[in-house]
Amino acid sequence: MKLRNPIREFKTMQALFTGAEAHARALGDELPGPEHLLLAAVDLADGSAARACASAGLDPAAFRAAIAREHDAALATLGIHAEPSASAAIELTTPAGMFRSTGQAQEVFQRAVAVMRESGARALIGAHVVVAVAELEQGTAARALDACGIDRSHLRDAAMAEMG
Repeated sequence: MKLRNPIREFKTMQALFTGAEAHARALGDELPGPEHLLLAAVDLADGSAARACASAGLDPAAFRAAIAREHDAALATLGIHAEPSASAAIELTTPAGMFRSTGQAQEVFQRAVAVMRESGARALIGAHVVVAVAELEQGTAARALDACGIDRSHLRDAAMAEMG
């Protein structure tokens, strides 16, 4: 990936990846997935993801709770009943080391970079990540968005509007 503004891009990616890892840990996941990237994008300083989510009616706290319910439901299908979910009290800790994530999270990040390029943007912003997550048809992020009553095409459109 050729960076247009390497220093700014590095800072954005560092904040995005560190935030995704922190959200994953807070929700009891070993590796960040697209849902954690979305939560981290909402936390980015540019504010575009937060505004897009708000415009589409997505409350990050409700999304975190939906993720936790999805995890609990997945465990229940295996006959494992988890303790009360991590969504009740989320503590974000700063991870250390190289960014590792699920394959789907890597695909989402690559799609976010493609969206950035397609839009002609000079830098990666949170709205690019929102578009990439909103385009998912399956997985925890898609199910959690559905559980929150979010129309993913409306979320995508709101993120596109943030890109200008």
